[in-house]
Amino acid sequence: MRTQKYTLLGLFSDRELEQFIVPEIQRDYVWEPSDVADLLGYIREGYDGDEADVPYLGFIYAYGDRDFVYKYFLIDGQQRLTTIFLMLIAGYVHAGKKIPEYLFDRDQLKLDYKVRQSTHDFLRALVNHCLQGTLAPDFSIIDQVWYHDEYKNDRSIRQMISNFTFICNWLNGIDDVPAFIRFVEERLELSYFDIPDGRQGEDLYIYMNSRGRHLEPNETLKAKYLARVDDKKYWGAKWELWQDLFWKFRLHRPDADEGFNDFLKMVQLIEMSRQGLAADVISGYARGATDQTLMPEQLPKQVEDLQKLFEAYQWLIKSNIVRNFFKKHENEENYLLLTPQADRAQIFYFRLLPILVFLAGTGCREETVVMRFIRFFYNLSRKRGSIGKDIGAQLVVAIRLMQEYSHRESDVFDVCDLIAYQKRRTTLIDNEEVRKLSLYKQPPVELTRLELESLFWAVEDHKVFEGQIGFFLWKYSDAETGVYEHDLFLATWAMFQKLFQEESEGLLVMALLHYGNTWVRESPFYYINYNCADWNGMVQTERGVYLMQLLEDLALNGWKSLDSIITKKSGQYLKARGYTTVAAIKEETDFYKQVKLLAVLDYFSENEMFPEGYYHIANDGRYNCKSYGDKPFFTSSVVIHNIKRYIDSGLNGRVIHDLSGLLKNETKVQLLIDEVLAAGRKRR
Repeated sequence: MRTQKYTLLGLFSDRELEQFIVPEIQRDYVWEPSDVADLLGYIREGYDGDEADVPYLGFIYAYGDRDFVYKYFLIDGQQRLTTIFLMLIAGYVHAGKKIPEYLFDRDQLKLDYKVRQSTHDFLRALVNHCLQGTLAPDFSIIDQVWYHDEYKNDRSIRQMISNFTFICNWLNGIDDVPAFIRFVEERLELSYFDIPDGRQGEDLYIYMNSRGRHLEPNETLKAKYLARVDDKKYWGAKWELWQDLFWKFRLHRPDADEGFNDFLKMVQLIEMSRQGLAADVISGYARGATDQTLMPEQLPKQVEDLQKLFEAYQWLIKSNIVRNFFKKHENEENYLLLTPQADRAQIFYFRLLPILVFLAGTGCREETVVMRFIRFFYNLSRKRGSIGKDIGAQLVVAIRLMQEYSHRESDVFDVCDLIAYQKRRTTLIDNEEVRKLSLYKQPPVELTRLELESLFWAVEDHKVFEGQIGFFLWKYSDAETGVYEHDLFLATWAMFQKLFQEESEGLLVMALLHYGNTWVRESPFYYINYNCADWNGMVQTERGVYLMQLLEDLALNGWKSLDSIITKKSGQYLKARGYTTVAAIKEETDFYKQVKLLAVLDYFSENEMFPEGYYHIANDGRYNCKSYGDKPFFTSSVVIHNIKRYIDSGLNGRVIHDLSGLLKNETKVQLLIDEVLAAGRKRR
């Protein structure tokens, strides 16, 4: 038979084809009704769609034998062809039409099974029975006289019975079955590739492309790999298993090709790293910035190495614990099956490829061990300040790290082992990671590893920390002495959670004014714009010391609430700085202190300065209060804005304007100052 694209009718009616034979080496027919439903649903979409929507079944691979003229032995396509064959038999019976000779002629099946004699006997008996005409509504295969008890031990027969019954019922939902069968015969397309015909992958690509269809990369590579191996039957069956997996997990995709090609891209990235290609070349390929063609010379030479990576990927996407992890953290249980968006591709590969290398290289499948590695690399991917700055280079470092680790002479694996691999990888395995892993490896007395992991992982997962917990870790842990103050860590962490769950961020911003300047300058810079609630930046920099002092005051030092802190410290601040009169306050020229004074007055009066979501403070140096028709409050007049992010116009969110009802009445302001001073003298 010629290698080319066929309609289903054209394939089965080809004058050079007498039979497709499923040989002994092939596996059983294993598709479940759910797999059949997927295939039939795909065909139904084409049937119900427009004229151009032609279903395509992919490639069928087979080889001929000079001793069996016109008989072709299937290497790949068994599951699909068997299902289509059963559907056509059921369709003709359902329509009350004679089964055509191209399916069954002179007691010979067009698709025959030689896996076991029983499978051949059963399929021929089923088709012979269907030749008698319409099946009764209560038709049951196992009740027929030609059904033998031994058939129940044949897996292929069991699946044929189950799927034939399903197909018969499914056809009841088709209004015009004869029209549907004609559509399947005349419109459904597939490509046949004759293995011994000698065409290599490049020739096959040109051949198929000249007929209007680009060959999928996985199809080209299959031809190349099968051309290299002696046991084409075995590896053809293996490849079919791989295609089946991507068919079952194709999600919204019309076929298995996109998923299979995505997997092969991952394999190529791993092999490019192993071959020592430059990090920028690998990074460019990962993010889609360079030619995305799959290159055979940048894929494993041995199909056995490809198989190891496939089995690793298969284990990951089928593991419930892995799926649940990504459902929790990415809100998508099928995260590892998705084609990553270009701007997130390198992060996706950073999370997945080191794990594939580990699983393929070690054979480890112990869920607890694997999940700790998954957790490690996932958490690293969230570190925007270090890993995120150069994720492309760190992707390569991570892959090569796990390639080296997987070749160690041990059959016991633990993520804590990575401490020994820090040299030359200090960005990837920084001191914080080493400290955490060290504590996991040797937990303090009266603590278990699971308890520590549970605590540290909870902190890492908080939106403020984004994977980095040095804020707590370096406060209560000393790498040199080995001291770890677990109770203090727990107490301040519990207070942190309480504040961010129960209190408004505006109140936190107000309280922090009394500990130190935690603001960070942001765009638009010409407005002198500050973010007062940059919590992530705060906990990762020296500004975090003020937040820690606040937490310890509440958790350890007897302060009862944010209100008590703001109230007490406001009075102490005014007294200590001599802000005891309106005149003294109005003479302040420092912008930060001006804002702090306004915040104190606002807290004891209007309490409007930091409403929900408005945590940016800006000094608009282009304007002063007189420009707006307001009498200046501070002698050094300034327009102070509170905005969500940007100042859209000069009229937005003017703090002094909002407080003008208070500030214009100096007698009222003085009474307020006295109230604040009195509150500062009360016990906390």
